[in-house]
Amino acid sequence: MGKQILAKLLVTLLASLTVADASLDPLTVKSAYVNKGESKYEKPRIKPGPKAKALNSLQIYALTHPDGFLGKLLIPLYSNIGGIVSTPDSAHKQRLMFGNNFVYCGEVCLSGFSDVAHAITTPQARTFRLGRTPHAPRRMPKGVNGRNIWMLSLSQKGAGGDGTHEALRKSMEDHVIGADALKRQKDSVAKLIVHQLLIDYKAMTRVERKGWFGKNKKIVTNEKFLTDNWLVFWTKYMHYCLFGINPLDETKIKVMKNFFYKSNKPLAVLYYATLVGPLVGLLTGTPKGIKKVTKIYEESPALATFFEAHGENPIQKNELAKAMVPIMVIAGMVGPMTLANISLGFKPPAEHQFAKEKLDFTKVWDKIDLDSKTEVEQYIYECGRLHQPVSATHRVATEPFTVKIGGRDRTFPTGTTVNIPIGLSMVNEDFWGDTTYEFDHKRKNLCPFSMIFNSVGTASNGRVCPGKYLAMNLITDLVVGMGKIRRELLN
Repeated sequence: MGKQILAKLLVTLLASLTVADASLDPLTVKSAYVNKGESKYEKPRIKPGPKAKALNSLQIYALTHPDGFLGKLLIPLYSNIGGIVSTPDSAHKQRLMFGNNFVYCGEVCLSGFSDVAHAITTPQARTFRLGRTPHAPRRMPKGVNGRNIWMLSLSQKGAGGDGTHEALRKSMEDHVIGADALKRQKDSVAKLIVHQLLIDYKAMTRVERKGWFGKNKKIVTNEKFLTDNWLVFWTKYMHYCLFGINPLDETKIKVMKNFFYKSNKPLAVLYYATLVGPLVGLLTGTPKGIKKVTKIYEESPALATFFEAHGENPIQKNELAKAMVPIMVIAGMVGPMTLANISLGFKPPAEHQFAKEKLDFTKVWDKIDLDSKTEVEQYIYECGRLHQPVSATHRVATEPFTVKIGGRDRTFPTGTTVNIPIGLSMVNEDFWGDTTYEFDHKRKNLCPFSMIFNSVGTASNGRVCPGKYLAMNLITDLVVGMGKIRRELLN
């Protein structure tokens, strides 16, 4: 009888993760945000159904009693299953049902703009998790004496860290994502890679005419461009700029392209997830690919001049090569391309429930001043605001904390995983106002308060995306170059 009840509970739990049961304070960073009054998320905007309420209460109980039977049973289930099937839209619905603070995927989510801003500008304790998805420590890179060198799971100094995060990041910036990378980005080789992409784009893009006398024009890019030329471009460009790897070395490029974009999709990302990782590894051969790519990195020109740091937690050459593989899998080869896909119209933007109309970013793209770097960058930042390349990150509570959820104070213990919902902050009406769901690249405070690179504008806690400038330089060049081709075709 007990097993039957437990089975029904688990089935209900799984269903709750995929089906929505529902028909700011002053900014502490630089004090530039002025409170506009009562939060739109202070009270639920969608009435949660009985099942949603019950499951919300159940998860709150589990999180406030993590060492109890239900805590040990449900938190891993919510985290592992929810981390795989959750979407930014489902998180948004949770906020609409329960307010700025809610529980979701085995985490406490504090989505107020000031809460998120504070979290990403102060030191963070971390665990093995990417956003809402738990990661398996045994599949993460290990360094000397088996030490953890998976950067996104390392706590910072000031939040329980031993300095490994800071040492590893400095080594990465010194040898991979630093001045040399930006220098290579400006040289003739990198420019030639971009030039070839633009040639391919023009050759594989056409205008479709519809309506009376073909009055309505639409730019259409051949699918082969997106599944072949586009992915090869990212493989060549990123690895040349970051590691100095010869883009004409077909053997290495093929190995890396097949690893990062297996079957034209970034499947390697899933290998690190606790629940589905073993199956992904078995079906895609990811473990063998990791060894091959690590060897390529270790022998790359960027690491040829590697010098071992001395002092606290010195990083060795092989450790940096190992650590860079998951960084490239999860961030380097996915994040910038996601922002580019949205900005260039290769992927439709996320649909938001309160948007007045379906957004088409390309309509704005076709009208902006492509000769104005400022306006082009504003356009890219607004694309990222409405469809974030990274929707969430996390921190681990270093002390008990109390927040109001569903009108009641709830106290969570030390060790609770707290979700940092960057995506929800970028569409938080308390901060962005009544035009939150409209495209306005000229909106006030867009760039100074953008969080799309894991910072608040230029304010950071040392975890800002290290490839921010490399990515923005590239995407700016693509928006300008492809934008001019679009206008040539349309006219």
